[in-house]
Amino acid sequence: MDCDGVVNSEDAALIFQLEAGLTMSLPCEENGDLNGDGEITGKDAQLVLVMEAGL
Repeated sequence: MDCDGVVNSEDAALIFQLEAGLTMSLPCEENGDLNGDGEITGKDAQLVLVMEAGL
């Protein structure tokens, strides 16, 4: 989500900020919909955290 090529908790934090209305967009928003439901939500942030944990 931050365009650095690494999926980590920083990306999850950006998604949570977007969902909370603290930011209006993500630097690489096209990468944000991890579950493919057409929206960027906390579910996508959760998937980021699961990926980072290696689960």
